Amino acid sequence: MLTLYRRYPNPRIACKRAQYLSDAHAIYKIYPCEWHARLLPGEASREVFMSMHAALEMSSIKPEETYHLRHSVLRPMQMLADCAYPEDKQAQTLHAGCYLNGRLVGVGTIFREDREEVAGRIGWRIRGMAVSSEARGSGCGGAILQTLLNHARMQTSTEKEIEVWCNGRANVEGFYRRYGFQRQGEIFEVPPIGPHVLMVRFG
Repeated sequence: MLTLYRRYPNPRIACKRAQYLSDAHAIYKIYPCEWHARLLPGEASREVFMSMHAALEMSSIKPEETYHLRHSVLRPMQMLADCAYPEDKQAQTLHAGCYLNGRLVGVGTIFREDREEVAGRIGWRIRGMAVSSEARGSGCGGAILQTLLNHARMQTSTEKEIEVWCNGRANVEGFYRRYGFQRQGEIFEVPPIGPHVLMVRFG
């Protein structure tokens, strides 16, 4: 079961009476003026987000489906084969895809990986966060990130303390901060991609 939530601050977003929507795969509840779609247990990993301007749909996807956006957005200077990560097919890895009007426009991946310098916490690492230019500003990136955070929490025993971390591009530090991440250390270089920062979120 996946649960995503984000309130719309924009008053232009349509405010409709709460209603249930269903199809062959899942049942969603759409709340007034906000995103909130709860996927029932045992159903497909799919959630819907609706506004006046766009319909975002989240889905778990195969590793191979992430490669195009990883390549075009994050690693255009490298070969497509360089966009495959060793952890892509681990049992607990989740690849999240965001669809805008039926097109895959954003991807993100999370998998188990502890940081060497941290003891006593269960580590989850985010990689390959990529959103196409047409979908930036639509909420796609936030929807992907929240999906990955939910997955980490649901896959970890409630008795365990967790941390979610990533080596993010320096120019998106503010994006991660909005979701509770904090920067650790100084900016560092990842050749040939550019400057990065270590971002960490506890709990």
